[in-house]
Amino acid sequence: MLYATALLERAWLEFQSSHARERALLQIQALLDQHTNRLSITQSTYDSVQKESSPVQERLRHLHKIVYPPRWYMIADTAERYAALGIVTSAAELFQEVEMWDQVVECYRRAGKETLATQIVEKQLAIPNNETPRMWAALGDLTNDPQYYHKALALSHGRFS
Repeated sequence: MLYATALLERAWLEFQSSHARERALLQIQALLDQHTNRLSITQSTYDSVQKESSPVQERLRHLHKIVYPPRWYMIADTAERYAALGIVTSAAELFQEVEMWDQVVECYRRAGKETLATQIVEKQLAIPNNETPRMWAALGDLTNDPQYYHKALALSHGRFS
C-alpha cells in the first residue's frame, strides 16, 4: 500500500503535465484496478486478479498508517480526469458506478447521447425523494422545455437558476 500511495501521488503530479497526462491516467487506472477482484483492461488474465495478487490481510495490514483514498474517491477522481481529457463515455460509466448522476448526465450530454442522458434523468426523478434542482435543470437542457427550469427553481426556493 505504501508503494501504491507513492505511485498515486506521482501520477497525480504527472497529470498536471501535458506531456505525461495519458501515462498518469493509465497509472491511476491501474491503481484503481488493483483493488478489485474484477478483471479489467489493465489486468491481463483472471489469474493475475485471483492467484497473483496479495491476500487481503497482507494488503490491509498497514492501511491506517498511510493516507490512501477510499475506492469511491479513486473512481470519482479517475472519472473526472477522463472527462477532463474528453473521454466522456468512460467517465460516465465510472460516475455511474459511484452514483454521481449529475456528472453521468453531463458526460452523456457531452458525448452526444442525449437520449440516454434523458432516460437516466427520468429514471432518477422517478425515485421517491430523489428530486434535485440540478436534475430538473438537466432535463430542461436536454428537452429544451422551460417548464423543467421552473420546476428546478421552485424546488430550490429560488436559489437555483
